[in-house]
Amino acid sequence: MRILKDKRGSAISITTLLVLVLVLGVATLGVLVRQNSRVAEELDLNSIQKIKVMEKQSEYLIKNVAESMAVESYAEIVDTKGYVWEDCEVKNGIVVFCSLNKEIDSKFKDVFKTKLVESFPDEFLVSRESLNVIVNSGKVDVKAFFEVSEFQKNSENYQKFSISEVSKIENLIVNYLWKEENSFSFNELGLDYFDEIYRGVEKCRDEESLAEGMKECLKLDNFEVVVSKTNDDFLVKLESKKKFVLGNEYKSLSFSFLI
Repeated sequence: MRILKDKRGSAISITTLLVLVLVLGVATLGVLVRQNSRVAEELDLNSIQKIKVMEKQSEYLIKNVAESMAVESYAEIVDTKGYVWEDCEVKNGIVVFCSLNKEIDSKFKDVFKTKLVESFPDEFLVSRESLNVIVNSGKVDVKAFFEVSEFQKNSENYQKFSISEVSKIENLIVNYLWKEENSFSFNELGLDYFDEIYRGVEKCRDEESLAEGMKECLKLDNFEVVVSKTNDDFLVKLESKKKFVLGNEYKSLSFSFLI
């Protein structure tokens, strides 16, 4: 009888031990699951926060930096005399504005795209091919497509997502592509575009024989015009009314040509 009681007591003890082990295992598993869930959630929040920061940066790049790069591109074309056609003569270092560069829009777009892409931080995967620039009638339209480099890309269609639409997939990899756009005119920047200057030159070229008359004829919205007579030509000096940051200096943009 005593032996039977001992066996019953042992069975109860073993059962109790197994229940305790099971409960402890379930509790431990629950803690691990909650910890893993918190880690996953934290990683995902960090990813979304980074995207939000980069989205703000890209907006600043296209809204502000792009306009500064447009001014720098304009200045570079002036310095290289790229606004005149290749057949125009240069006298004593001053170009004769005999004809407008027939590819001035393409010239500006090429210089502008290079400068703008170079201004992007390394974490942005933006190439010249993914930067769409249209120059027409003194207006610039810029559209840039961005993607976050460490996230997987699974769509060939570029479209802008709100942060709420960022979706989690396996291993917490997130697909995120977006675009930024901006449109501005050279007049808004404080500059007259090259074709507008050339139209003024053509209008006044044969109408005036005196420097003062040429100055009165050649009116530009954003440049002060100074005209003097040389041996056979008029020397025209243009100086922007607005000042810009150019070459680490805050100054007017100025250039000269002969007509």
